[in-house]
Amino acid sequence: KKQAGKTGRAGRLANHAPTGAENTGGQPMNQMLRNWQDTVSVLAAAGVALIGLGWVAFNRPTHHDVPANIPYSQSGTFAYSAVPADGRVYDTGLATSGEPVYRRLSDQVAFRFEYLLGSQKTLSAAGSYRMVAELGDQNGWRRTMELTPETAFEGKKFTAEGTLDLAEAQTLISILEEQSGVKNEKYSVTIRPEVTVGGAVGGTPFDDTFKPELAMDLDKLQLKMDSRSDEKDPLNPRLDGMVNTLETKSTTIKLLVISLPVSAARAISVAGLGLLLAAAGLLTVAAVNQGRSPSEGGFAPGRKLRTPLVNVRGSVPTPGSTRVIDVASLDDLGRIAARLGAVVLQEARPGYHAFFVNDLEVTYRFEAEGT
Repeated sequence: KKQAGKTGRAGRLANHAPTGAENTGGQPMNQMLRNWQDTVSVLAAAGVALIGLGWVAFNRPTHHDVPANIPYSQSGTFAYSAVPADGRVYDTGLATSGEPVYRRLSDQVAFRFEYLLGSQKTLSAAGSYRMVAELGDQNGWRRTMELTPETAFEGKKFTAEGTLDLAEAQTLISILEEQSGVKNEKYSVTIRPEVTVGGAVGGTPFDDTFKPELAMDLDKLQLKMDSRSDEKDPLNPRLDGMVNTLETKSTTIKLLVISLPVSAARAISVAGLGLLLAAAGLLTVAAVNQGRSPSEGGFAPGRKLRTPLVNVRGSVPTPGSTRVIDVASLDDLGRIAARLGAVVLQEARPGYHAFFVNDLEVTYRFEAEGT
């Protein structure tokens, strides 16, 4: 009768007690599952993004060639001087650049041209030059007088020097006037260096020429610079050049508002996927440990029992005359409860988690580990 009464009470308790799925930490378990699902979703989205980034990065070269121009310049400085018969005419005792040379005082004019090839890149060059004086008139007549013979040079600079003989120039003019019958009040004198240069700028070959002109007028009294010259600084001519080449640059991938080098994108995709795989492995291990059966030495909250489970506030009372028998697993305790037709009492407090099945003289207990 006592056993029947106990069984009846146990049945009534079972009718009012929630199931094990609802009471052995069911809500925390559902919350954990939801958190895991969110984590897995985030990891999956990150994995898709990293795979896409890696696919784009590994299908593009890390570097590419783009057209590039390397500038360089050719410049020079004209200078001339003449020794007069009477040095009192000039402050320095000589006719110098910019001053007229009076034919009554001087028959020869010395010209000088300093050449310079420049670039911000590494430069090597060699070539040849000569310097001439060209006589001419307004009708198109031209006669060339060589001041400096053709000379080879190597490097970035050289100096060309030559002397214009005004008496020789006058002889050529007199022949023209005598033979043609045309007389001009003045003639043009153009001092022209003729430079041919080649080499390499920044490792790229180039070839170029440089033929600046210093324009002057010659009449019966003087040789002077042509004030009508279009050159802003006729004594310092300059010519800029450009070498066309290819420059190697890093290939980039446009990501919203940033540009990421392909090499960096490759590294990020590989490292990111590695971290994601590591995280997935850790989650898998955690899930396996979380789901281990109690018989393996652990406790899985929310594990379903085939018998009713009742949560107890405080401690489960055990009469003093009752023996306490510890069982090996929660499954064993569940089988005992099913055989007795009893409920499983759950006692949970900080640092302690246990399950009990009370018989008349024996209390069966399973203490969960790791809590």
